[in-house]
Amino acid sequence: MNKRGQVTIFVIVGIVIVVSIFLVFYFLGDKVERDTDVDVVFDESSLEPLKDYIENCIEKHGNEAIDLVLKQGGMVNPGLYYNYQDSKINYLCHTNGFSSCENKYPFVNELMEDEIKTYLLTNIPNCVDLSEMRNEGYTVTTGSFDLNLDVTEYNMIVDIYYPITISKGETQVTESKFVKSFEVPLGRFAEVAEDIVDDEILFGEFFYQMYEANNFGITIIPFSVGPTVIYKIKERNYDKEFVFAVRGWVA
Repeated sequence: MNKRGQVTIFVIVGIVIVVSIFLVFYFLGDKVERDTDVDVVFDESSLEPLKDYIENCIEKHGNEAIDLVLKQGGMVNPGLYYNYQDSKINYLCHTNGFSSCENKYPFVNELMEDEIKTYLLTNIPNCVDLSEMRNEGYTVTTGSFDLNLDVTEYNMIVDIYYPITISKGETQVTESKFVKSFEVPLGRFAEVAEDIVDDEILFGEFFYQMYEANNFGITIIPFSVGPTVIYKIKERNYDKEFVFAVRGWVA
């Protein structure tokens, strides 16, 4: 009899516990669910990682483009070039006959701008991947991609307009402008290269020592490989050089 009584008590206690749990969830379930839900709250400050991410893409491909135009005579993919140390060095001035060379690119600064801009327009959109943010439950919409590039004497500025809207719940933020600046003397290199080509056309050679004496901070290293002259231009505050080729007066 004692054992039966104990079993009965345990059964009654078990039923009471189950009924109590049911009543708690029945009457307080909505409140428990609301309390355990964490609202995603984000504002303009949440865009900083996005800005950093896209500006890192600009920096990565901007530096790639700069390196290419510096070592390849102002072009990313030269058509008329001299192969030197695994680089395709663009001819800024060229002839196949016994005459002064023909100026192929009178405006070297514009050549660099166009080459770098084309490279960035091709590569930056492929670098920006917003799928991970979408996978985390955010709604991401994007607008058209546009890029402006400004090459000055000692600087290059990449200005991108790319509207991106991020939303979740009732919160929505938008960022559309991304800017990156590069300290590189592309404009200065272009000026010196144009002066060299002008003298090559007029005199069939370039008097680099006289030029260096009148242009503080500029070092020019020319050397001949057959009828081709390769010029290396260095600027004292920059660790890379601009290299291009000239070919004139071929016998």
